[in-house]
Amino acid sequence: MFRQLLLCLALCAYLAVAVDLDVDLGYAKYRGIHEPGGVLRWAGMRYARSVSRVDGMRFAAPQDPVPERQGLVVNASKFGPLCIGTDSALQNEFGGRQSEDCLFANVWAPAKATNESNFPVYIFIQGGGFNANGNADYNATKLVQASNNSMVVVNFNYRVGPYGFLAGNDVIADDDVSLNNGLKDQRQLFKWVQQHITKFGGDPNHVTIGGPSAGAGSVVLHLTAYGGRDDKLFHAAAAESPSFPPLRTEEDSEFMYEALRKETGCSDLKCMREMPAPEFQKAVRTMKTNFPGGKSPPIYFWNPTIDNDFIRDYTYNELRNGHFVKVPTIFGSDENDGLVFTPKSATSLQRAQQFVTDQFPNLNKEQWARIRKIWPGPPDAFKDARWKNVAADIYGHIRYTCPAINASASYERGSDFNSWQYRWNVGSALHVSELGSIWNNGTTAAGVFIQQYWVSFIKTYDPNKIQTTFLASKGVLTSPNWEPYGTGNGKRMLFTNQNDVSMEDVSQESRDKCEVITGIGAQLSQ
Repeated sequence: MFRQLLLCLALCAYLAVAVDLDVDLGYAKYRGIHEPGGVLRWAGMRYARSVSRVDGMRFAAPQDPVPERQGLVVNASKFGPLCIGTDSALQNEFGGRQSEDCLFANVWAPAKATNESNFPVYIFIQGGGFNANGNADYNATKLVQASNNSMVVVNFNYRVGPYGFLAGNDVIADDDVSLNNGLKDQRQLFKWVQQHITKFGGDPNHVTIGGPSAGAGSVVLHLTAYGGRDDKLFHAAAAESPSFPPLRTEEDSEFMYEALRKETGCSDLKCMREMPAPEFQKAVRTMKTNFPGGKSPPIYFWNPTIDNDFIRDYTYNELRNGHFVKVPTIFGSDENDGLVFTPKSATSLQRAQQFVTDQFPNLNKEQWARIRKIWPGPPDAFKDARWKNVAADIYGHIRYTCPAINASASYERGSDFNSWQYRWNVGSALHVSELGSIWNNGTTAAGVFIQQYWVSFIKTYDPNKIQTTFLASKGVLTSPNWEPYGTGNGKRMLFTNQNDVSMEDVSQESRDKCEVITGIGAQLSQ
């Protein structure tokens, strides 16, 4: 009898804390699914109410979700629609792969999780140049498994293009709309995690934010948000090739607002807010406007705005002044970060310079003279295919490489926490090409080690605490100690081919390049 009572009590305790496929978030109940290898997944969960024009929410700040019908259990087996990308064609208001109603989150958790597991949490902010959801719905099953099924992963959609980053005088004057909504969507997700992640077995007091490219740029903008105010929404950060786009003030963004207004045929903001999504998106897609001082439209037209609230100054200035949340960090970049963005037509000095200037039109002759000293280029200034590589390297250093190095240096100088820096030079080493290795099971030492470094950092705030091995032809390799960036010239982990992963000093060449780029960063509105 006594034994039966103990078994009953144990069973009741288990049922009280076990994470079930049916998760009650208060405003809605969601039913997840089993993934292979002891992982559960919930997809397409609302972390904010619909932001469509039908709901009167176009250009408005995110709000908490509207409660679902009482008794309804929402099927969370399918991912929600993505937020509309700048170049996307939209046939219907709702029902397609993309929609204004797009603020959905996905969670992967160990099947062994309970409400008291307190597993570390990784929030992944996807990239896409602030103009697309470029890394949507990444499957985190293998990443959770790499942690020995002992962490929770969250990814999500956020508004991009004008839906997330429209600015201008009319926007400022209208209390029903808001600036930097894409970043505020991300912040809304962070708050959602704080409120609900225990129901998936996660620890709201152990959260790492991370992401690639514009997602990494978003990470930095959250680190510097509100002048570096710590709202205790995250506790570590990992940024892969952080994108530092040109940031404009509210007033300097007026030309973008006016260009879109004219393209829609509207006379005011109210008209743009109420226009059916397919019509509005057609105007967004067909609008081709240069930055002032540029000769061709930039790769990414819409970017965050200095609103004197969420973003109070250029990012370089905020980092230099120590206005950032003090937490452990990882920053890094890829050897050829700029190559995929650079056109084949950049076959001369003039065309190479024009491509870069179209993206960062504040570049002047004096600044170009400084850049040319570091990047002299081929001897033939008029026709040489190698000018494309020069343009790519300059663009990559301006937008990704030097921001990453500067961020690590700023953290080492201005906080008591370590910052780790890396350089990915595996294969073609294109923009954020390490992503596949972090999220999946690598087949080289570089791929295996970087995944384990990420897992260790997410779980312990230190990439070295949990080591791993790789069986190479020359024997068993162990992940080397990843030293912090440190002071002075700086150190970083180098990932290369031939299973070579080792520490290196930041080279004199890299320091020379970034000294020039960082020195003009604020003038480039970064």
